[in-house]
Amino acid sequence: MKIASVQLEIKDQETKAERIERVDKWLDRLADHDLILLPEIWATGYFSFDRYLEEAERIDGPFVQRFSAKAKQLKTHLFAGSFVERDGDRYYNTSLLFDPEGKLIGTYRKVHLFRYGSAEGQLLTAGEQATVVETSFGKVGLSTCYDLRFPELFRKQVDQGAEMLLVTSAWPHQRLSHWNLFNRARALEN
Repeated sequence: MKIASVQLEIKDQETKAERIERVDKWLDRLADHDLILLPEIWATGYFSFDRYLEEAERIDGPFVQRFSAKAKQLKTHLFAGSFVERDGDRYYNTSLLFDPEGKLIGTYRKVHLFRYGSAEGQLLTAGEQATVVETSFGKVGLSTCYDLRFPELFRKQVDQGAEMLLVTSAWPHQRLSHWNLFNRARALEN
């Protein structure tokens, strides 16, 4: 199985549309992969809290349609990272998994919102459940960034049959040692 995990430089002056175009072109270089993973809230920029509500979309909006088509074009599983989802008057940090036919086979609303020096907890609503998705390569658990600090979420996923755990993230570089530690810990525990 060939997997690509994409790390992006988030440029403050770049619009959401420009960033989506840049990533779309970049993904074309990964056409031979079975699974591609993108970061957390990458299109808006995780730390661009002032843009969250303005750039939020419904689950059937242009962002989802665009990356559904991209997964189909590349014939790959695409964990498209997360985006700010608008559902009625609530907003969520929602991760998306597409199959090689472009079908949205999994969504996950981030359960553990980050609140320390972050507006995520004030702007968004926490999700309420663990997500495990059946794929052609087995059952996959979906999670997002700060969730890594809460082992019980991953245990629930494994109890639901998850064989692989996917984590989208906008983890800051200064805490990279934490990211590495938590990923290893969740793998060893499960």
